[in-house]
Amino acid sequence: MDLLFKTLFPKIFFIILIFGSDALSAQNMSKEGKRERMLADLDFIKNVFHDNYAPAEWKKAYSGWDSEVAIMETKQQILDNDFLSVKQFQKMLKSFFISAKDYHVSVLFHSTEKASLPFRIKGANGRYFFSFIDEAAHSSKTSFPFAVGDELLLIDHLPTDQVIGDLRAKEVGFNYEKTDMALAELFLTIRLGTLGHEIPQGKILLTGRKANSSSLVEHQLEWDYKSEKVCEPFNALEKQLRSNNFPLDRVRRRRPPFSKDSFFKKSFCFPQYHALAASNERQNEIGAKKSFLPSLGKVLWKASEESLFEAYLFALPSGKSGGYIRIPSYDFSDADMAAAEFADIIDIFQKRSDVLVIDQVNNPGGLVLLMYAMASMLTDQPLSVPMHRLMITQEDIFFAISEIPLLESIQTNQEALDLLGDSLIGFPMTYELIQSLKNHAQILIEEWNSGRQLTEPLFLYGIGPILPHPKVNYTKPILILVNSLAFSAGDFFPAIFQDNGRAKVIGTRTAGAGGYLVGASFRNLNGIADFHYTGSIAERSNRHLIENFGVTPDIPYETNERDLQNNYCEYVEKILQTLETQLAI
Repeated sequence: MDLLFKTLFPKIFFIILIFGSDALSAQNMSKEGKRERMLADLDFIKNVFHDNYAPAEWKKAYSGWDSEVAIMETKQQILDNDFLSVKQFQKMLKSFFISAKDYHVSVLFHSTEKASLPFRIKGANGRYFFSFIDEAAHSSKTSFPFAVGDELLLIDHLPTDQVIGDLRAKEVGFNYEKTDMALAELFLTIRLGTLGHEIPQGKILLTGRKANSSSLVEHQLEWDYKSEKVCEPFNALEKQLRSNNFPLDRVRRRRPPFSKDSFFKKSFCFPQYHALAASNERQNEIGAKKSFLPSLGKVLWKASEESLFEAYLFALPSGKSGGYIRIPSYDFSDADMAAAEFADIIDIFQKRSDVLVIDQVNNPGGLVLLMYAMASMLTDQPLSVPMHRLMITQEDIFFAISEIPLLESIQTNQEALDLLGDSLIGFPMTYELIQSLKNHAQILIEEWNSGRQLTEPLFLYGIGPILPHPKVNYTKPILILVNSLAFSAGDFFPAIFQDNGRAKVIGTRTAGAGGYLVGASFRNLNGIADFHYTGSIAERSNRHLIENFGVTPDIPYETNERDLQNNYCEYVEKILQTLETQLAI
């Protein structure tokens, strides 16, 4: 036995040494492979921003932000860490996107991890109140001691204001304070791995105060937590890629060149909206069909429950009638149907109302042509629109060259209708629209041939001004409600009406997402689903930018503690007073 051991031990030791070295080498290679993938993914994103991000020069002037410098700083963080998990890398990547101070600049991840609490809060002057309670999540009404209007004082013994501030710093960033804080309030009770959030689990202690009471109430509940099911890639996958001499760069792939749909469906939208809407329909207030506002008066007529829009006629204190329509977003799966329903409602209001309220609070934006179509129904005079400087590439020029022959072949309204249908993304199809599209394509080609990738200011799709709708026109006073969670097309819509003196705007400043949204994706092993950036930068008629400035209301109004405790009573009173003033002019 001793002889056998002496004979075999050197061989066993040698085998262990060889395999141990291989294992150690594989581990190091895996670590380097992960770092290499992370750096390569950052290079891809850097190139996209360099070639396509329209507000680049503006961001340098406004906040000193440079995408290449920000990418270099992120790379250095990766190099300074001995080992990074995919989740840690995603957190670093999210910080890069937040640093742009641009609500269009965002990244989404492949993730199933999420957590939620069955309520929402809203703040006013540093105090926070329950604004929604999901009764369906409780076994009985007594299981949750708080009601809408009660104040939330502490979360796990920390002041709510401090918790919201910390959440803003971690998950939202420092762009426009009111929008940042409103998003942090939303993210307090909805955390999504797909948005790169840190996901809590376990118990949480709430300390609150009932409305009209000085006594404190404590309540402990548990996060509704869903675990991550999208694990990190196995080392075997990396080994297989390397053994086949398959470069990791080959795994990444751009989206196919944009189609006719993507060209005409340019989106002015908050990119996190769809992820939020899919996460919890009852919790998500952004883009919700029903506003947080109560009815403005006795309801005289109401749109059906099946309608895409909440709309009604109501009695004003003076005895006159007002129309109310909620535009939850400009993002509908069937834009033509949305435009048709909107037209039907506006036609009723033109006949039966004396003044119109358009509720556009918490509007994430959407399709620009649909937004233009809706605007055309609210005037009997042309509306000037912001001009855009577009960042263009060969894709845009190829598409423009390809479409010009078809556009040139159309010579009449009837030919336009026969070839392209009654509308384009909700916008009425006319020969004038065809001419606008053709001019737009020709201008893009001229800009490219002049050596400009960032164009001179031009009208998007050549539409400027917006002409009145051929069938439906609202001609009476209009009041538009906005707030800090109105993004992108939710910025542009009130800007157009304010610049043309067609409506009064009331509320708080909009978010300030001042161009159209572009999405990009590529195959990768770091869980990046897609990312977004701004493809244009718009100027209003007074040459002011919408990006980072939004729309300042004609009539400032910020919801206060009394509103949050008493069903927005003072906000409703302010709206009604403003409507009566408009009617008296």
